[in-house]
This record gives sequence, structure tokens and C-alpha cells, in this order.
Amino acid sequence: MSLEPIRFDGVSSVGAGRNGVLGLFSTLLLGGSRIVTNVVLGRLGGPELLGLVQNVLSTATLATLFLPTSAGSAASKYVAFYRAREDVESAKAVTKFIGARTFQATVVLLVIVTAIGLYVGPADPAIAWVTGLLVVSMCSQTFIRGVHYGTGQVSRLVKWDVLASLGSLVTVVVLVLAGVRNVWVLVPLAAITLIFVLVSWPRGRVPIAREAIRREIDRFMLLGIVGTVSSSGFLQSSILVATATNGLHYSGQYAAALTLTTPVTLIASAIALALFPAMAGDHGRNDLLALNRRTNNATRILITVMIAMFGSISILAEPLTMLVWGREFENTSQILILLLLAVVLITVAVPSVNFLTTQSNRGMAVSAFSSLLGFAVGASTWVFLGGTAPGYSVPAGYLLGAMIISGAPYVLVWRRQRQHWFVQTMVLLGALASVLTITFSVRAADLPDWGLLIAAALFLVVWCAVRSRDVKQIARLLVDLLGRRGA
Repeated sequence: MSLEPIRFDGVSSVGAGRNGVLGLFSTLLLGGSRIVTNVVLGRLGGPELLGLVQNVLSTATLATLFLPTSAGSAASKYVAFYRAREDVESAKAVTKFIGARTFQATVVLLVIVTAIGLYVGPADPAIAWVTGLLVVSMCSQTFIRGVHYGTGQVSRLVKWDVLASLGSLVTVVVLVLAGVRNVWVLVPLAAITLIFVLVSWPRGRVPIAREAIRREIDRFMLLGIVGTVSSSGFLQSSILVATATNGLHYSGQYAAALTLTTPVTLIASAIALALFPAMAGDHGRNDLLALNRRTNNATRILITVMIAMFGSISILAEPLTMLVWGREFENTSQILILLLLAVVLITVAVPSVNFLTTQSNRGMAVSAFSSLLGFAVGASTWVFLGGTAPGYSVPAGYLLGAMIISGAPYVLVWRRQRQHWFVQTMVLLGALASVLTITFSVRAADLPDWGLLIAAALFLVVWCAVRSRDVKQIARLLVDLLGRRGA
């Protein structure tokens, strides 16, 4: 494992497919440790502790959306863009500029979040201090991860993720088993993340980016703030709203449902991070044909994978919830289906969103507007249903907002780029309807757990047969990539 800063030259370039697999492994590793950590917290501390921890993490995550997350995307895009043109000095220059913006934003966000936590938030000041520490670690980490993807050093990122995931998981489990039932269980996660950031942060004298590119990057990040706050911020806000309207016990169950959707969201994150630099490279080479082909292939693969996961998890929602969380989480399975459907819709639109954002700042504006509109619709649903159906208002509002956030970019790319997506869109909608019908039918029939397993298996067999061409493509890709040497 390298203890040197990120390199910009002499790095072997690997294909987007291999980066996708490495990125998938990295995010699965991080998500897997997060799932195990949440399960330990929920099993030993109950819904209240899980709800508290998730609220702190959501607050810190919300803070990262006010520029640092967009800075990570900018680093991924612009560094890959200049590396595709073999302009290493410009790649270093934009990295330095984006890093400076990240540092500035992190300082401001730290002050704001800590002040709110101390003077407006809960009575326990430890919550404010730990949240502030997480803000610093998470804001800086998003930038560093973007630079890794932009420079093609995904294998280096994976090695650090292994260390960070195992280290934070072990320390959190030890603390919980030792009787810690408060926010201090999150300190190891923040500390290990900061070590990774400090080791990886680019250093040395580099040129200053041209004024024109600085203005372009600033516009990209400002538009990104609107988009990420409205999309990712929508999800994090839903957790805080769930707590405000229903208390920590419900919030813990909501967090438990979100945890079970983690495998789906991880795939979306991995594909987005690996696909974005590849698309930026296509754009840098003015290869629109390759860009369209990459968008189409990624969308088809995502539909195939997402429906398979949605169907199996939805059908097995009740026994899965009981197995993972226990009897205290009685409402989690109902929340899970609504959240999972929303996550699937957003994930399928990831290639379309990436297509728009790699083309121009106008594409960023379109994506940001759709996200803002979706957030507004979802928040309105929380207000209108909060009094009559508080247990379902938050996940239902998130689902309605997700339909708009994902639908607008998908349809726009479909029509403007003349993608042949009519048949696959009908298949997607039909598959979603079929999964919901099967799920509610097996619940009404009150099948035993083994019956639900059979139903889920039959669904997977039928779906793989329907998408046999894409299943073969996925299999060939995995066999090819796993047969190569690591980068």
C-alpha cells in the first residue's frame, strides 16, 4: 500500500470496465462494513441508537453536498479530461484549484454545523463535536476519491478502502460490545478516514489553472451543489424528517430499511464513479458515438441488475428484515419496498445523468433542475401526508420525488440522443409492476419463508431468461476483467 500522495503521471490506464469492477469492489467493501456496523448498532443498541447514529451521519453527509461532493465529481471529470489529452500539468492545476475550493468549503461547513449542533441541536454537546469531525473527514474524502478516479488509480483506492473498512468496523464493534451506546462510536470512522485523506492529498508545486477553466469549474460545482443537494440531499433530509415527525424509534427503522437498500445504492455509486471519467474522456476526444454507446450499454446492464435485486429483496423483505434486525423493527419491511423502488429508478438513470453532466454546464443545469423539482414534490408530500399517514409519508414522498429526479434526465437523453429505449423502458415498467404484484400476492398468501425463497428464485430465473443477452454480456465482462492482472 502506497503512503505517497496521488500521482498524475506514469499511471497505467485501465479500461472503464475494469475500473467499474474495482470501483464496485471498493464501494461494496465500504458499504458492507457500513451494513455490518448498522446491524451491530441496531441489534445491540436498538432502533434508538441506530436512529441517533444515522441522524449524525446524515447531517455530516448533507454538509458534504454543499460543494465537496461536487468537487469530487469535478476532480473526476476534469482530471480525466486532461489525462485523456495527455496534459499532466493541467490535470495537476485543476486538482490544486478544486482541492483549495474543497478546503474553503469544509472550514465554512465545519463552523456552521458545529455551531448549530451546540446552540440549536440536542442538549448533548458531544453530538455537535463528533458531527463536526465527520464533516471534516467526509468532505475531504469525497474530493480525494474523485481524484483517484480521475487519475485512474482505483486499485490504490481499493487498498486504502480495505484498511479503512476493516479498521473502522473492528473499532466500532469493540466499542459497542464494551457498552458504548452514544455518538462516540463514530469517532473511529472519522479518524481513519482523515488518515487516508492526509496521506493521499496531492502535494508539491504545481501550475495555477487558467482563469477560464477556473470559472468553468466553479460553474460546474455550483450547478452540482443544486443537483446533489436536491437528489442526495433529498435522501438525507428524509432521515431527518423521519426523526422530526416520528421520533428516534421510527428513524431507526427507517435507517434499517435504508441499510437493506445499500447493496443497490453501492452499485449505482460504483458505476457512476467509474463511468464518469470514461465519459469525460470520450467527451475530451469528441467521440460522441462512443459516448452514446457507453450510455446505452450501462443503462441496459443497470436495468438487468437492478430489477434482479429489486425483485429478490422485495419478495424476501419480511424474512430478511426479521433475520437481520429482529422483532423491534416491525415496520422496516413496509418502508423497505418504497425506498427500494425509489433507489432502483434513480440508479437506472445514472448513465443518463452522467451523459448530461459530461457534455456541458447546460447538462448540469438540466440535471439540477430535475433534482430540485423532485425534492419539491417529495417535500410537499411529506407536508400533505404527515398528518394523516406519518408512517408512510416520508418514504412515499421520497418515491414520488425520485420518479421526477430520475425520469427527466432519462427521457431527455432518450429523445435527444435518439436512443432505442422504448422496448427496454416498457420492459422496465412491466418488471417493476410484476415485482410489486408478486410481492403483495405472496404476502397475502402468507407463504412460509421457504415458499418466499422459491418465489424469489423463480423470479430470478424468469428475469435472467428475459434478459439473457445482457446476462451473457455481464458474465463475459466479469470473466474478462477477473482474468486480468490488477492495475
